[in-house]
Amino acid sequence: MAQKPVLRLGAAWYPEQWGRDVLEQDVRLMVQLGINAVRVGEFAWARFEPAEGRFETQWMRDAMDLAHAHDIGVVLCTPTATPPAWLLHTRPELGYVDQSGRQYGHGGRQQADYNNPLFRDYCRCVNEAVAQGLGDHPALIAWQTDNELRGHQKLSLSEPAIAGWHEWLRARYDGDIEALNASWGTEVWSQRYGAFEQVPAPWPLPTYSHSMSLLTNYRRYMNDSVVAFQREQIEVIRKYSYAPITHNSEDSVDEWDLTRELDFAATDTYVDGHHPEHVLYRFDCFRCLKAGTPFWTMETGSEGYLYGELAPAGWLPCFAMMNFASGSHGLSYWPWRQQRAGAEIDHNAIVSVAGRPSSGWHEIEKISKLRQQLEPLLREFRPARAPAAFVRSETNGHFFFVDRVAGLEPNFNFRARLEEEYQTLRRLGLWRDVIYDQAPVTGYRIVFSPYLPHASSDFLQRMREHLENGGAWVAGPYCGYRDRDHTVPTEGELGAVEAMLGFRTKFTLSLGKGTGNGITLANGTRAHASMRSIVFDASVDDEVLGTYDHPRLGKAAWGISRPFGKGRIYVLGSRIEPAERAVVYGDILRREGIDLVPTPERVSLFPHTAVDGRKAWAIVNWDAVPHVINLPATGRDMLDDGRRVGTAITVAPFTSAFVIFDGA
Repeated sequence: MAQKPVLRLGAAWYPEQWGRDVLEQDVRLMVQLGINAVRVGEFAWARFEPAEGRFETQWMRDAMDLAHAHDIGVVLCTPTATPPAWLLHTRPELGYVDQSGRQYGHGGRQQADYNNPLFRDYCRCVNEAVAQGLGDHPALIAWQTDNELRGHQKLSLSEPAIAGWHEWLRARYDGDIEALNASWGTEVWSQRYGAFEQVPAPWPLPTYSHSMSLLTNYRRYMNDSVVAFQREQIEVIRKYSYAPITHNSEDSVDEWDLTRELDFAATDTYVDGHHPEHVLYRFDCFRCLKAGTPFWTMETGSEGYLYGELAPAGWLPCFAMMNFASGSHGLSYWPWRQQRAGAEIDHNAIVSVAGRPSSGWHEIEKISKLRQQLEPLLREFRPARAPAAFVRSETNGHFFFVDRVAGLEPNFNFRARLEEEYQTLRRLGLWRDVIYDQAPVTGYRIVFSPYLPHASSDFLQRMREHLENGGAWVAGPYCGYRDRDHTVPTEGELGAVEAMLGFRTKFTLSLGKGTGNGITLANGTRAHASMRSIVFDASVDDEVLGTYDHPRLGKAAWGISRPFGKGRIYVLGSRIEPAERAVVYGDILRREGIDLVPTPERVSLFPHTAVDGRKAWAIVNWDAVPHVINLPATGRDMLDDGRRVGTAITVAPFTSAFVIFDGA
């Protein structure tokens, strides 16, 4: 019996939009191109339920039969992102309400309120019909819930949403309004509440802003609400189907929470050939979301972006190689056939409305060949466990700063600043995992946690054990400077982090952008503090990593390091510029014995290991010039017919290599 595919190459397919003749043409072209998966159904509620209570699934079964006859697997989506016109026409109160108070009607997508119990009832009914009618189909390889949850619906302020907010608060504070008052510090501006029902939703105000505690917690509530919405869909699917379930996240929900009840993680990622750095960050994160389980890229464009300039020849195969080498087993394009009508009529597609190959067709032919080359390799090899973990957080990080409020600088962009730290580590040649602050850190040699405003008690306990067992931790900048409910900690400038580790801070201030923001690092390198600066009161137990140059600060410590258990903690006091940060991080990594493998800026390297201990490197050159990469041993490039290579390999522009090393 032939082995089932390990790697899927797919596209979004819309049987509801076309007749049988077009669908038959589609699958013939898919087979010709090497497409072995399609994603269907995410916008098809009106076809599944053309009138209230009348469900039709045979049309989709016919399309799935057609795919199955051509050995094309099907990812079937729940259709709840696009409620049909009859629903909001008869039930306008189900419309999503934004912060201006506007209630949305029919049109677009995600126009109905996730938080409305009646809308959820309608969703449950259509999902039950789809799962019961199609959940046993032999073509079905996976399910996808909804589509890009919260991608368009950020904050809901409908009456059901606000009622749910009060219940959420009641549960969070164990029914004790005084616990909320104490945690939020509501004596400020006379915002004390006598009952949970008095706590407002974040409506616009005539001046200033709501309490930071309120804004942060409303975002958490919105996240919990959409996770609960997804959970209801998962429960329905599992009644009728054994196929694994995922969701195509585009980074609008806490992806840690969102994936806990899913079988594998999936991302929608669009990028051009000029700036793929963010792709690497996303892939490093998704590799770790469901540890040991391959992820998918469920959507990307057949020219990178949905709109925009033509990608350089070879860029799409480079993207595909990055995807698979990062630990993905699926790559799916949006869409297969160009839309003939609607809001997305001009998006790039693999084939035109007339069924003719688009500009991306020949690039995807190369990817189809690459998939076939990689499939036997990735049956044996997996991305190697990284020595370093880079911590991100939504609940304890991003939700503090959504809409760029209350930041460390004007228009503070939390995610951009966080990723800036990651990119420094990547450019140093560090192989790294991106993990959430809820994830285990066992097995990592070093952990980096910049921009983690609230370090939860669970996270701190994991870090305590990590340090006691001999690990290293780079805390900061800005790790622990806020409490759970976005208030200032009373233990010290860095709160529970400071209390646990035993060091002392003096104060936090802004040094501005002038000559007074200078820092002298321990090795004599000059650096410059930006945003807020934390000043440490170094003790005899502390190694000073750098000092502030401002005359009023008297050479006070910018960063400190000290042993803790069998390990070592490094605490940094402010953001510094990328080149300066590379000096600090490079010194720490070398001190901790971490191997670095620097590569040219537009070359990416992915270490792999096999079950039997063999080692390999996947190498992607996404540059317009060739690069010579030094190798740790001789080996064979399996993407070049197993050609033998010495201790260096020349990788041509926009090409890849997969070198299995000798003697491992």
